[in-house]
Parts: sequence; C-alpha cells; structure tokens
Amino acid sequence: AMDIQIRAGIQQNKFTNYCSLILTNIFGKNDSYNLENCHVIPAIIRKIYDAKKNNTPLKIWGDGSSSRELLFADDLASMLMQIIELDEIPERIIISRNGEVTIKEIVEKLCKIANFNGEVVWETDKPNGQKSRPSDISLLKSLIKPKYTDLDIALAESYNWFEQNYDKARI
Repeated sequence: AMDIQIRAGIQQNKFTNYCSLILTNIFGKNDSYNLENCHVIPAIIRKIYDAKKNNTPLKIWGDGSSSRELLFADDLASMLMQIIELDEIPERIIISRNGEVTIKEIVEKLCKIANFNGEVVWETDKPNGQKSRPSDISLLKSLIKPKYTDLDIALAESYNWFEQNYDKARI
C-alpha cells in the first residue's frame, strides 16, 4: 500500500525524495520469535532452541528445498544510512543480499551454531512455501556499496542473542 501511495504522491503532487523500500527476509537480534507470525530465520531459531531445551525432534515444514534471500538487520541499517545520504533516490529500491540459501542449508547452519544434535524431521506433508524468491538488486548496487556480514556470523549472532536473551525476547 505504501508503494502505491508514494507512486501516487510523486505523480499527482510532485513529491520528491520519497522512496519505497522492498525488503527480503530480514533477521537479527531483537527480532520477533512468535511462531504465529515471525519470519523464517527467527522461526527456525525458536524451533531449534525449543527442541534442544525440551530434548524433542526439530520439526520443519516442507522438505527444505525452497530457498530464500536473507538480510541481516545490521546490514540493512548500514544500507539505509547510505541511502539517506543520496541526493536523488528512485521511487522504489529492492534491498537484499546476493543469492538465495535453501531452508535445508539454513537449518543445518543453525543446528551447528546451536550445537543441536537431535533429530530433524522434515514435515513433507506441510507446504514448502514458494520455491524461490530471487531479487534483482542491480539498482541498489548502482546507488550504494552494500556490505554484507558473512551469513554464518550473522546467523550465529542472531541465535546467540536469542539464547542469551530468551527471557526478554518477543516470543
């Protein structure tokens, strides 16, 4: 809705320097870990934490073959600071990182980070979700020089934050 509102404002009212940001799957410290409405990374983090704590199998929807583009919140903040400094901005910018990672790879990385050695159950009777969601970030790269935290480091920071702050995390 905001994207449409900005486009209308630009066309009808000659708004300047308004921009709609299209973001991919953001994750990071202080995220929402409520399994009813959280994004993919905090959902997996929460499920691993719960399975490890309760000594139960880790249940993940689908077969793990779907892939997602991920964006660490700290990297997004850095990019936003660069975008704010631009003299002219387009009406829409897609913000993401290069490349997709499968759900299976994410689960494997987070299990290793969490030292979870329990059983992983792929619930293939549940949906995989959209197979792939690639983005074209060539415009973003033409405007700024995005810097990305290594995915393993970003996932570790996110998992460790949740584990250390479970009592005050948004669950």
